[in-house]
Amino acid sequence: MKRSGFAAAMMVLGGGVALAGEAKWGAHIDLEGRAGTERHLGEADLFLPLAQDDDTLLFANVRARLDSHGGGEGNFGLGMRHMLASGWNVGGYAYFDHRITARDNAFSQATLGAEALGPVFDLRANVYLPIGTTHRAVNAFNTATISGGNVIFRGGEEVALKGFDAEAGLRVPVFEDDSGAALRIFGGAYHFFSDNALVPDITGGRARVELTFDDIPHLWQGSRLSLGAEYQYDKPRGGQGFVTARLRIPLQGSARPSSVLTAQERRMADPVVRDIDVVTQSGLFGAPEIARAANGGKISLLDGASVTTTAGLNDALVDAGKGSTVIMSGIFATDSEIQIQSGQTMMGTGALTVRSASGRTAVLASGPGATINANVPVGLTGAINMADDSTLRGMIVNQAHLVGGGGGGFNGSRGIVFSGRNNVSLIDNVITVTATGGLAYGVEIDASHDVMVRGNSISATGSSGAQGVAFVIGNSSATVADNTFHAASAGPFVSYAIRAIADDAALTLRDSTGNRSTAGLCTQARSGSGSFVGGIYYTDWNLTPRICPHL
Repeated sequence: MKRSGFAAAMMVLGGGVALAGEAKWGAHIDLEGRAGTERHLGEADLFLPLAQDDDTLLFANVRARLDSHGGGEGNFGLGMRHMLASGWNVGGYAYFDHRITARDNAFSQATLGAEALGPVFDLRANVYLPIGTTHRAVNAFNTATISGGNVIFRGGEEVALKGFDAEAGLRVPVFEDDSGAALRIFGGAYHFFSDNALVPDITGGRARVELTFDDIPHLWQGSRLSLGAEYQYDKPRGGQGFVTARLRIPLQGSARPSSVLTAQERRMADPVVRDIDVVTQSGLFGAPEIARAANGGKISLLDGASVTTTAGLNDALVDAGKGSTVIMSGIFATDSEIQIQSGQTMMGTGALTVRSASGRTAVLASGPGATINANVPVGLTGAINMADDSTLRGMIVNQAHLVGGGGGGFNGSRGIVFSGRNNVSLIDNVITVTATGGLAYGVEIDASHDVMVRGNSISATGSSGAQGVAFVIGNSSATVADNTFHAASAGPFVSYAIRAIADDAALTLRDSTGNRSTAGLCTQARSGSGSFVGGIYYTDWNLTPRICPHL
C-alpha cells in the first residue's frame, strides 16, 4: 500500500487530513453499558482522527464513565496506529486519567500503552502511573487502640496504585475475514502495587470475549455493535464480571464507508483496550500516631495492678493534668477520697473520640473497664469528689463502710459527692453504696450547676439501723435522665430513691426523664426562699409514672 505522507491541516470535527480524496477513518462516538456483578458502568467514548494517510492514523480519544456506586472517571488521550505490510496494525498511546471514586476522592494518573493487532492474534500492554496526590483520607477506616501505654491512632486511606497489565487475543474463525463480523477471545493478567508496604498488591487474571458487527442493517453507515463478557479475579477484590454492549455512532459523513475497507483497515479505529479504572485500594494504611483526646487534652492510662494506694492514684490524676482523660483498667482499692481534677475525665468503659497529631479523629472503645472498691471513713466525703468541668464515665464504684450509730445523721457511707461544682457529668456508671449504721448515700450533689447525670445505676443499701438514699440533689441545676435508682433501709427508716432539696435557693431540673426506681420513694425538702423548677420523672417498681419533687 503506497504511503502519501501526512498533510498539514486538520479537518472539522477532527476527522483527519488526507492528502487527496476522502479520509479513510472518521470521527465517531461509542456508547457502552456494562452490567456487572459488583457494579454497573456507563461510558461515552469519542474517537477523533487528527491526521491520517493510507496506512497511518493519529487520533485523539476522550472518554467519560459513570458507575452505579457514585464514582466517575474521564480519560484524555492521544494515539497513533500504523498498518504494516505484514498485515499487523501496531500502535501506541498516552492518556491522562482522572477519577472520582465512590468515596468521593479524586486521583489522577498517566497511562502508557502499546498494541499489535493482527488478522488472527492481538497483543496489548499498558503501564499505569499515578500522578499528583496518591493518598486520600478515608475517616470511616480510622481506628484507635491502646498499645504500649498509649492510645495509638491509625488513619484510613484510599491509595492510588501503580501497575501494568497485558493481554493476548485470538480471532475465532467462525466468520469470513471481510464479513464485517468477528469473534475474539482474550486472556491477560494485571499487577498493581503501592510504595506503602501496608497496601496489599493486586495481582490477578482477566478473560473476555468480544463479538462485533460492522454496518448494522437499518442503522447508519459506519455503525458497529459490539457484545461481550469479561471476568477477572484477584485476592484483595475477589471476582467480578461484566456483560457489555457497545454501539458506534459515526460523526463524519465524508469518511470512506467501512464496507469498502478491509478488516485490518477497520481495526485502525478499534477502541483502545486498557483498565477501566484508576485502580485504588482503601484500608487502614496510615502510619501510627500517638493520639490525644478530642479536646486536645492528654490521655493517660492507669492500671489497678500498678497503682495500689489512694495517694498514688491522686498523684497520678494530678500528673495527668487538667483537661486530661484518664482511662482506668483493673481493680483499685482506696481508703480515702479520690480527687478528680478540673476538666478531667475518668473513664472505664465507653467510646472515646480521640484526635491524631494530624487532626483526624477516631473512636476508641476502651478496655475491660475498672472497679473502685472504696472503704472511705464516715463523714461528708465520699469515694470520689468531682471538680469543675469533670466527667466520671463507665466506672464501677463500690463504697462500703461500717458507720455505726443510727440513721438520719451526717455519719454516712457515700459514693460520689460534690458541692459547688459546675459542668459535671456522671455517665453510664454503676455506683453501689452500703452502710452498717448511719446513712448510705449513692450520689450526693449540692449547690452545683449544669450537672448531667445520665445512664447510671445507683444503689444505696443500709443495714443494722441504717438508711439508704440512692440520689440526693439540692440547690442545683441538672439534667437527670435514664438512670436506675435503688434504695433499701433497715429498721424504722424509709428508703428513698430520690431526695430533692431547695434551701433558700432553686433546684432546677430540666429534661430529666426516663428514670426508674426499683425500690425507694421520693422525698423533698424546701425552706426559706427555696423553690423547685421542674422535676425528675421516673417510674416506680410498679411501673407507675411519678415525679420528684411532687409539684
